[in-house]
Amino acid sequence: MQPGTFSFFFFIAVTVALCFAVPKRGQWLVLLAASLTYYMTFATAAPVWLAVTIFATWGGALKLEKLNTAEKMQPKGSLERARFAGEKKLWLAAVMAVDLGLLVVLKYRGLLTGGSIVAPLGISFYTMTAIGYAVDAYRGKYPAEKNPLRVALFLTLFLQIVQGPFTRYDDIGPKLRAPLSFDYDRLRRGAVRILWGLMKKAVIADRLGEYVQAALADPARQGAPVVLIALIAYSVQIYADFSGYMDMILGAGAILGLKLPENFENPLAARSVSDFWRRWHITLGAWFKDYVFYPISVSALATKQSRKLRKEGKLRPAKLLPALLGLAAVWPLTGLWHGATWNFLLWGLLNGAAITLSLVTEPWQQKVLER
Repeated sequence: MQPGTFSFFFFIAVTVALCFAVPKRGQWLVLLAASLTYYMTFATAAPVWLAVTIFATWGGALKLEKLNTAEKMQPKGSLERARFAGEKKLWLAAVMAVDLGLLVVLKYRGLLTGGSIVAPLGISFYTMTAIGYAVDAYRGKYPAEKNPLRVALFLTLFLQIVQGPFTRYDDIGPKLRAPLSFDYDRLRRGAVRILWGLMKKAVIADRLGEYVQAALADPARQGAPVVLIALIAYSVQIYADFSGYMDMILGAGAILGLKLPENFENPLAARSVSDFWRRWHITLGAWFKDYVFYPISVSALATKQSRKLRKEGKLRPAKLLPALLGLAAVWPLTGLWHGATWNFLLWGLLNGAAITLSLVTEPWQQKVLER
């Protein structure tokens, strides 16, 4: 039931028809049933791991909400307030240990041991979405969901479980609660977006893929121009494939009345590596920024070292250090997120090194541009 296939479009059509046919209070249950059915068509032996993530995240968020309430009731600076804050950190660590532990065992064990269990469908997406939900509950960003089935729908929504986009519960949660109604204009716009995505996937990506595969199967036997053209074509192929999938998903969401966040903003027109990553897989970058980059860049270690450099008169290093520490954590994780192999880790490190070099040499770049 891959996007772009007849079975995928048939599945979308049946889901849309059922959603608008049942009473409005039951629409979210139709979406949940459709999401679990979609998941089961890819991973019939893995729902138990998904269930563990769902219940650990749901129960952990409820506990974190209670601890937040208890903490706020205590006077600032009191021992009781500190005790609740410490207990909150332990509960967040426990939830993350369960969610990340499953991800590491099921997806990354082979990186070190050479053996692995078949990773469930979309485990990287639903695990990171679950962690974001737990961290938001820890921060008290919004009330925790009381119904575990609604948490299950949020984590497994079939529109995003395979390749995203990443969503936040405070954004998509209310939309999944609101009644869905049929709208012809939405149907038309959604169908056009789906067809546009299908054209990208079937006409551009798949056709370029045939050339790329033939040219790069044995690059040593090809001439340099052929390999260079194949590498450029491969970049276009990956973009057309991924963004075409996103177009189909966003179009299906539009038909249902579920507006999902955009994931691409013309990345092939980027003017630098950092600009490219602001335009490519936007929701992934936003997730890493909010849950990895910012916590590290404002951590006690980063703040202490930055102040120390500032006192020594090293103003630019003091300004750059928090960002560089955040980048040092984000890019290895970004590489591993894309694939559980050493070459993906190296790919992430190379991207991080390019962005770091760009930041460090920014004053010199400005002088060159001015001249």
